[in-house]
Amino acid sequence: MTKMNKKIKLTTGFKRYNKVIVIVIITLFGVYFLSLTQAASSFISLEPENGVTSTAEELSDSSASGGKYVRFGAESEPNTSGRGPTGQWPAGFPDYDTPADITTSGSLASLQNALNSLGSSGGVIEHPGDIPEAKLDRPSGPEIVVRPPLGKRAEYTSAGYPIASNVLLAGWQATNLTIIGEPGDTVRNSGWAWCEGTKYAGLNVYGNGSDVEALYYEIVYREFADGAFSDRAGTRSTNNGRAVMTVVGSVITGSLTPKTKPDDPNWDMHADTLQTYFNSGGFGKISIRDSVIWPSYDKMYQGLNSSPLELDNVYTIAPSYAPQVYNGSDDISAFNNNDVYGLVTTGASIVRNSTFIGANNASAQLQIGNSEYYDLFSYHNYKDLGGNTKLNSIPPPPPTPSSTQLDTIWSP
Repeated sequence: MTKMNKKIKLTTGFKRYNKVIVIVIITLFGVYFLSLTQAASSFISLEPENGVTSTAEELSDSSASGGKYVRFGAESEPNTSGRGPTGQWPAGFPDYDTPADITTSGSLASLQNALNSLGSSGGVIEHPGDIPEAKLDRPSGPEIVVRPPLGKRAEYTSAGYPIASNVLLAGWQATNLTIIGEPGDTVRNSGWAWCEGTKYAGLNVYGNGSDVEALYYEIVYREFADGAFSDRAGTRSTNNGRAVMTVVGSVITGSLTPKTKPDDPNWDMHADTLQTYFNSGGFGKISIRDSVIWPSYDKMYQGLNSSPLELDNVYTIAPSYAPQVYNGSDDISAFNNNDVYGLVTTGASIVRNSTFIGANNASAQLQIGNSEYYDLFSYHNYKDLGGNTKLNSIPPPPPTPSSTQLDTIWSP
């Protein structure tokens, strides 16, 4: 072999060797780069690309490469826990176990004197006596909690109606129609907390200001109301202002009061579970979270017109389905033959993280997300926000705590 031929072969071999080195370097660099960006390897990566914030789930599929695939934006299970009392308390008010600033003698007059004394400062009034059906005035001022003595929850009843803003009646047993405010009064940020109600109880806030705001924190009804009865809870503004209701951690049964009676032409009752009322030009809103809401023979959610209803982690069921899962002492079979009323509003109903069993209003708007539902009935304006599960059967609501259990939940 000539020197020239040897040189050509050596040069050619060297060039081939260089190409191999370059390919190896490029390959190693590519693997390193892919590992930094968490791109797919021979193993499944549950890390989404930048900008994707949905959850990821590794699932099996025999037809997929490797027998597995990743689903981003997977359906999440609706949160069905924490519906009912858990010890929630409205912000801004002194805690239930705050030492009393004033302890009354138990008389109505002494309670009125205490309201006058704390009018400008706020605080806690301990009242060791029933609150009869009588008007009480409170000067405007910071938040006041009116409660029975500690450890005596539900041993005293409340049927009175303080005329005031920033008043919270807590720890009482509501035995009949109880009102805070009167038509024409300015009432804001007032209501009830940690109260049990009998079948004759109805909690309402009246007012005439620009904002009538009613608070219902952990209210527990076990029985359905009947007879000549009004709403179980309501907010009413006699002006064209706002009627706003906030329900938290509650179990509220409805009313069995019929709208009409064949043997009584003068009977005209409109008993709802929850209602807002306001004059033309006003605004109403019902916000509910962590609660169980039962239907009424008339309406379940009434009076909103073009105003919104917001449900978050709520179990709610239409009348026609309620007898299938109710296991209480009342006969609610009348709901079987009743019009299927659910969300009665022409406004926007926004439902999240909830169990939603039926609703009926063709002109209403429904937005529902991350919820389980059995029936949506005749909604024409429906928007699926994603993460929903259609049920094949109707689940029962969570059990209602007993009074003894409430003592533990609400213990200071």
